[in-house]
Amino acid sequence: MTTGVPGDVLPPSGPGRSHLQLAVTANLIGRGWPVLLGFVAVRFYIDLLGKPAYGLVGTYIVLLALCTLLDMGLGATLTRQLARVAQDRAAAAASRSLVRTLEVPYWGMAALLALASLVAAGPVAAAWLHSDVVPVETIRSAGLLMGLAVAAQLPSALYQGGLLGLQRQVLLNGVLVAVATIRVAGTLYVLSFVSPTIEAFFLCQLGASVVQTLGTCVALRGALPRDADPPRFNAALLRSNLRFVGGVAGITVVSLALTQADKVVLNGRLSLEVFAYYTVASQMAGVLGSIAQPVFTAVFPRFSELAATGDPPAEAREYHRASQLLSVLLFPVVVALAWHSHDVLLAWSGHRDVADNAYLPATLLLVGGALNAVMHVPYAMMLAHAWTKLPLVTNLIAVSVLVPLLVWPAAPYGTIGAAAVWVLLNAGYVLLVIPVFHTRLVPGEKVRWYVHDLLLPLVGAVGGAALAEVTIPGAAGSARVLARVAAVGVVAGLGALAMAPEVRRPLVSFLRPARPN
Repeated sequence: MTTGVPGDVLPPSGPGRSHLQLAVTANLIGRGWPVLLGFVAVRFYIDLLGKPAYGLVGTYIVLLALCTLLDMGLGATLTRQLARVAQDRAAAAASRSLVRTLEVPYWGMAALLALASLVAAGPVAAAWLHSDVVPVETIRSAGLLMGLAVAAQLPSALYQGGLLGLQRQVLLNGVLVAVATIRVAGTLYVLSFVSPTIEAFFLCQLGASVVQTLGTCVALRGALPRDADPPRFNAALLRSNLRFVGGVAGITVVSLALTQADKVVLNGRLSLEVFAYYTVASQMAGVLGSIAQPVFTAVFPRFSELAATGDPPAEAREYHRASQLLSVLLFPVVVALAWHSHDVLLAWSGHRDVADNAYLPATLLLVGGALNAVMHVPYAMMLAHAWTKLPLVTNLIAVSVLVPLLVWPAAPYGTIGAAAVWVLLNAGYVLLVIPVFHTRLVPGEKVRWYVHDLLLPLVGAVGGAALAEVTIPGAAGSARVLARVAAVGVVAGLGALAMAPEVRRPLVSFLRPARPN
């Protein structure tokens, strides 16, 4: 049985440029606002908690990433299935039952994670993490609260996937923006006026995680079509998607091994104080995810719809449009931040030792992150066609290379060595995996992707940044330094836009005044 939602839940089939731009804009706000808040809050967190305790925040960020292992492909399955049958009015009841079917294993995993946190998180944290400053009991308490916060937030990923499949990006991101604001504002208030302790920090994260899960759950239930029959658990729906679920789950497991291996290895080898520097560098490079992920979440449902209808020319057009849009958004940020990584870190953290120790790893992580980010659009098309074998196999090969490199020979170079390995890994993806992908799904489009979608916008961004460097005067003071870097990014963005016709032409048409009849 086909599952889905009725057509009146979504915009008309075949959204054009305006729909893609609206979806990307909503997703950029939803992802960018939490990053901006976190960017501002880091300085206060370090001042209130101290650098050793902030190293525990880095551990929490790793755990949040690792918890996506428990998704097991269910969120992507819900997104794909709801998007593929967007115009099927007969599937209203089945769409609600599909959500209920996937909720059961999701909430079960969250309950098991919470139980495991209560039993073992504290002792494991005390045995794994090392500090000469933070007491062992504090590490135990923090470990317990970390685990509970992650468990409370886990089901939110499923509900977000459902809202993305319904192409309700504006609603979803409204919820995420509200929760992010509550999370940061509430945490800063508690740390400033109630208790400046790491335990208080993680209690705030736990409360915000509960709010996020409840908020996304209510939003999805309100967005689903109404039906007289109540939703029911249907094992047949789960079985019919097992192959895709298994493929995405395998990709997720191996991808997380790749993206988190550096942090896991360093977390066990370095003191919390030194690991805090790498955490700050990673957070700076993590800004790129708030650019790439919104584009992915906007185009994945669209690619899924096109894959179901079978329209290769339309797929190719959407593919290049999305790739150029990602390049225009991504490359100016990478160039501006990498060019001024030390200045940005100093202005951001307010601590010179943080800037001195984190700027080189941050620069390398930005370069590697950019190479990783440009793979998001091809990956969205692979998932839309349920082609999970290529990313799974290549990730397995990559992880077999990455871990030995992190242990040897990168280990003696610490944070810089780990960041350099990340650059080499992602360069391999762009150079070796992309040709295979194009041969199967978008034949004849490889050269255009490399040259028109990537190289030319990158050249434009670098040229714009170079022009800005010689024309915009230097600045002193945190606010002025950040403003200057932002100005460099804007000029670099104009340079990238000038070299991306698939983005420039519709933007110019939109901005051009309408001619009177």
